[in-house]
Amino acid sequence: MACAPSTSSIHDLADPKTCDDRTAYGTARSATRSFRTHHLRAISLAIHTRNMDILLAAVDRENRRCARAHPPNTSPGSSDADTAP
Repeated sequence: MACAPSTSSIHDLADPKTCDDRTAYGTARSATRSFRTHHLRAISLAIHTRNMDILLAAVDRENRRCARAHPPNTSPGSSDADTAP
């Protein structure tokens, strides 16, 4: 059973004469012009964004759970005006 080639070997096998790269790269001087670097950054950003979505959803669920478990004191006569000096 053959293993899939790594991304670096796929990049090395690419022939610029036969490949048509239509990727729109950034125009800043610091922007990458490398197909591989550009797409690895995009993949990394997508993974990071998804992970942050998952973490923020978990925090939101935990906040709602805590709010249900510990509701604010809303009994009559417990306003801030009653406790002010």
